Amino acid sequence: MCILLLSCYFLVLIFLLFGRKVGVRGFNLAPLSFIRDISNDTSALFIALMNVLFFVPIGYLIGKKKKMISVFFILFLCLSIESIQYIFSVGIFDIDDIILNTVGFYIGQFCYLKKPDLFNFKTDNMTVN
Repeated sequence: MCILLLSCYFLVLIFLLFGRKVGVRGFNLAPLSFIRDISNDTSALFIALMNVLFFVPIGYLIGKKKKMISVFFILFLCLSIESIQYIFSVGIFDIDDIILNTVGFYIGQFCYLKKPDLFNFKTDNMTVN
């Protein structure tokens, strides 16, 4: 059951990250500009929350790893996602996305520290019971 849930999660995540209309390309290097966007457009709040929530499970799965490994992992993952979106014109390279994804990742790690057996994962070798 857990493998099915994880598979669905990653398929949905890939679709949401890369399944947009081709031709959207740009970049936003102004940190925390999503705060201004939220005051102008209420859908920006939903997008910001989703950027956080979609990375909580990844933080939980990587929760047991050493802190430096997880820092490099999340930075590499976020930079890779944003770069791929920009290169293939399926999104905007947005520093806010990197910040919000990282926040979600660390919320997931915090949840793992508080309740490591919530989903009964073995994160040492990334297998599921």
